[in-house]
Amino acid sequence: MFTVPLPRIGTDVAWRDAAKRLISAGVPPKEVLWDFAGTLTPLLDNATPLPEAKRRVQAPHSFLTLAQTVVWHRNDDRFTRLYTVLWRLRNETGLMNDSDDPDLIALRQLDDDVLRAQARMRKSISFRDLRQGGARHSFAAWFVPAHHVVEPIAPYFAQRLPDLDWMIATPDVTAQFINGNLSFHPGQPKPDWPSSKKRIDDYLGDLFNPSGEIQAPKA
Repeated sequence: MFTVPLPRIGTDVAWRDAAKRLISAGVPPKEVLWDFAGTLTPLLDNATPLPEAKRRVQAPHSFLTLAQTVVWHRNDDRFTRLYTVLWRLRNETGLMNDSDDPDLIALRQLDDDVLRAQARMRKSISFRDLRQGGARHSFAAWFVPAHHVVEPIAPYFAQRLPDLDWMIATPDVTAQFINGNLSFHPGQPKPDWPSSKKRIDDYLGDLFNPSGEIQAPKA
């Protein structure tokens, strides 16, 4: 049995690396436990090291795209479900085209959930200005996403707010964009930030469309 520790930050990269190693070594899904953020660690005596990759692993682009979204779901079985489909793809080359396959139906539902959570975060997040001085405005927001979507959605804000410093704090992960550098840190309780009458939409003005979604400035 292989126990695979997956970090809360960088989950997608860690899962892909582990899945490639396990598939290339011929390890079936029933012999893998996925330990997200140390959930299983206190219950285990020892973790078997992952095998080295023995051959190149290939998967359809449609699966890779699906996996890139599903890993951010909160469902405890998401990694097992993904690895099971990846395992099946070794011999079922047309699997991704089967709209009636139960495993794929379940994964696509998880995919839909995460995409909805990302859309809600883009439209609902509310920043406030915390600048105490300096040339750059410093905005911050507290948000509780339905799924682990801070990492995949943070580049959206970095692209559209390149000249501002900002932070998005959540219970799971905190994203910071300082001097043009995006980084991720552990989550935190809801901060007791000072009240601010100035919101990011007051500062940016026409960067927001009527729905509240940030849009790129006009050239």
